[in-house]
Amino acid sequence: MAQEQFSSLASFVSNNGKICILCREMGIRKTITTMVNELGLSAYVILVTDDFRESKAHKNFINSLEEYKELLLILDFNNENSAVYFHLLDDIYVKYQDKLKAIAIVDKAYHGLISLLYARGTRAVLIKPFMPNDLKSRIMSLFAEASILDRLIEFGKGCLEKQEHGKALAICQKIAAEYEQTHPALLFCGDVHLALGEYRKAGRCYIRGLQDEQLSFQAYASLAKLCSVTKRKRGEIFWLKKFAQINTLDYTNFEKIGDLCLSLNKEDEAKEFFGKSIYAARKITSEDRVSSLIVDIANVCVDHKSVEMSKEYVTIALRNGHVDKTLLSEIAYFRMNKLSDPDGACSIYSLLAVREEKRSTKMDVDFWSTALYNAAICHHIAHGKLKMIKQKNSPKRASDYIFEILSVNPDFGKDDPSINENIISIASNPLQQNNALSALLFKLGRL
Repeated sequence: MAQEQFSSLASFVSNNGKICILCREMGIRKTITTMVNELGLSAYVILVTDDFRESKAHKNFINSLEEYKELLLILDFNNENSAVYFHLLDDIYVKYQDKLKAIAIVDKAYHGLISLLYARGTRAVLIKPFMPNDLKSRIMSLFAEASILDRLIEFGKGCLEKQEHGKALAICQKIAAEYEQTHPALLFCGDVHLALGEYRKAGRCYIRGLQDEQLSFQAYASLAKLCSVTKRKRGEIFWLKKFAQINTLDYTNFEKIGDLCLSLNKEDEAKEFFGKSIYAARKITSEDRVSSLIVDIANVCVDHKSVEMSKEYVTIALRNGHVDKTLLSEIAYFRMNKLSDPDGACSIYSLLAVREEKRSTKMDVDFWSTALYNAAICHHIAHGKLKMIKQKNSPKRASDYIFEILSVNPDFGKDDPSINENIISIASNPLQQNNALSALLFKLGRL
């Protein structure tokens, strides 16, 4: 569990800590650098003005952070770069979450990002316009010595993670008796009571957490969690909708609401929230992540036996235009195994092979062979019982895919009994005779 603050300025310096200011607007950048200079931290600052729409710049910056053991990002999310910076923060958090702290400055239009920012290492969010001293105090708080209350809460959270509920309860009781009931303290104590099955006490703590206007969304999330644990789906939806009123760009929350609506057989309402999820994701994430989200939604639909809805979202994912070969392989597998659509899966596996052939770099023969083999298997399942004669301009048969593979990669599947058996089965299909394939298999000693 990452700490809420840096241990101290001295440890930050000794750990080769860096403060990266990511801001492309000159006025805001000047305000940030002035505050950092006033705190005597200018020696540890890197000003970053790169255009991270370029994938190379994105990747190089993330790799450049490897050498630092402590990392503070101050990011200015404006209308032009919010999606790019969010994508960057998302990837940095995945790789460096144990050493990352962030302060985010956002335009009012992107106020709905707050929950996603807090979930990715952000410790403070400032909404424009803000007072320079507000930024200064937020930076100072990250280097200030943690209060006894903060340390108790942090230690208590660790106890909860280790399921040491007795210790966590003792800390909760000490906080209640001796300290101010701050927002973090209330949510922590609520989590302790929730873990102990004391649901009324947990609910009272979470409700009191709503008093903090800026962080009330965290209390909404906690109340939704309480309803989830107590299996009250309608209550969970109610609190997640409250959460969504503040965090209008939290696409993960909209997906969750859609999932819950489907579990209650409310397909129309589920579609509404899945649509909001995709819309929000398109505003703040990369297109490949949007495609992944749509596939996730398709999976959710299948889990709830809404097969037709699932097919709709798979089609949307394929039309999204930013589907890499890994995700495309997942979609093909999904169509075959979850939607029982071997014909559709065959088309996608065939498309994967064609894409691989057209790559500007050298073709990955193993990947190409596997894609065509999967296309052959799907075709054989879908059409193996139909008589099909190869004619000019007619669609490929399963045996044609196998012939194509072995003409380029003659050892494909040779050492795998299962693959070899499937190849022989396809080649031996009397309804779809392929003399060229039979001759090639005989020549290779595989028939």
